[in-house]
Amino acid sequence: MFLAVHFCDLQLQCRALTEPAILVCKDKVVQSNPPAQQAGIKPGMGLASAAALCNTLAVFAYDEQLERQLLQQIAQHCYQRTGDIILCGSDCLIFATHSMRMLYPDIEQLFEALQGVFRQWLQHYRYGCAPSIEAAEVLARAGTEMITDSPATAQHRLEQLPVSALRISSQYHHQLARLGLGTIGQLLALPKAELRQRFPYELLDYITRLQGQLGHVRLPKKGRYYRFYQPSQYFQRLQELNFEIDESARLLPVMTTLCEHLCVYLRQMQLHTQKLQFSFYFRELPTQLFAVHSVAPQGQLVPWLTLVQVKLETLSLDAPVIAVQLTCEQFSDALGESQNLFDKRQQGLAKQQLLGVLHARLGAQHCYHLHCTNAHIPEYTQVKESPLHSYSISSSSKKTAPLRPNFLLEPQVLSEQVCLLRGPERIQSHWWQQQLIERDYYIGENAQGQLCWLFKDKHQGWFVQGYFA
Repeated sequence: MFLAVHFCDLQLQCRALTEPAILVCKDKVVQSNPPAQQAGIKPGMGLASAAALCNTLAVFAYDEQLERQLLQQIAQHCYQRTGDIILCGSDCLIFATHSMRMLYPDIEQLFEALQGVFRQWLQHYRYGCAPSIEAAEVLARAGTEMITDSPATAQHRLEQLPVSALRISSQYHHQLARLGLGTIGQLLALPKAELRQRFPYELLDYITRLQGQLGHVRLPKKGRYYRFYQPSQYFQRLQELNFEIDESARLLPVMTTLCEHLCVYLRQMQLHTQKLQFSFYFRELPTQLFAVHSVAPQGQLVPWLTLVQVKLETLSLDAPVIAVQLTCEQFSDALGESQNLFDKRQQGLAKQQLLGVLHARLGAQHCYHLHCTNAHIPEYTQVKESPLHSYSISSSSKKTAPLRPNFLLEPQVLSEQVCLLRGPERIQSHWWQQQLIERDYYIGENAQGQLCWLFKDKHQGWFVQGYFA
């Protein structure tokens, strides 16, 4: 048996509008929410007629690609409850129940588990059950709302539906009407040989599938109307706005909702991420990108919201925003972390969060840390690196490294008396380097008791280059 669920007004329900609203394609009403239906507006009506019935009507353009993305998102959440999911067009999901019998002994239990997912997104949907994919879709789109494990009951209900409920082209509908066929039962009662003489193979193949006579699950080869759901390798979610937003601070609730969905995805997939990519869409101007980075990969909502809020303070919008999209493509495995209060990892986590906030507030050009390199010349031993990358020095290199000051300065002329305590240490540049260096380094103590790192160059000049803590 197959369970089909049809989301008749998917885009409008996701907008959560309370006023009358419709979706329009080529000046024709495609979808209408319940307030618009109460005003007498129905799908198929012209835009002018709909506007005449309601002067407070909200009109939006129908976007099939967006509807497919919404259907993909619902299938992603349903994938946590059941395995085999078939995407049907852009507004219908079909679930294979035979592969989940061990977890859900009957179809009512499966449907009850899926309803918990549907209610998070939608309030209205239609459903139906049948032994074949095509029959389940027809019953769901017809609004039968029938849940049964009996193929005979589903077949009887299917035969009572009009021929216009079949998912075939309008040309075949006209031909069947001219033959005087009013119900699907009358069509299925005709001999196959007679149908083969009057209609092409496409309609015969559809009728065979409708009756479930193939004996196995096989999707049609032509087109992409039916397709098995496969989990996406990246996260992407688009949120259309019911009104334009021209202030960056007012985008925070929308971005918070997108981050909540991302964290649910990361928790389900046991992943962490280090970068969030927001895209702001405008009516006329090109898309504006807005990236938020974290010093360490993480999947918790609160740290990400802190970074987003701090980074949002520096955002300047090019124009009023009509939609926001969150994309995340780079992931890392979520390693098990200890929650011990006295564990040193907690201290490291607080440090990483602080670095993340500073990086978001100051920018990448003003936030960096020093990284040691394999160079013996003091000017080249440290380089500036982004805090988004972490480096570590092995314990063996720390033991063999020569004594160096904690605070390295630009060479300054020695202007006070110093008592030499250790040295000399000869440091020379390589022959292929442009800047020739030949120095003898010493460790000395000045009158204030500070340990200095000083050197004497080949011209017998003395300079201070650092201090020890």
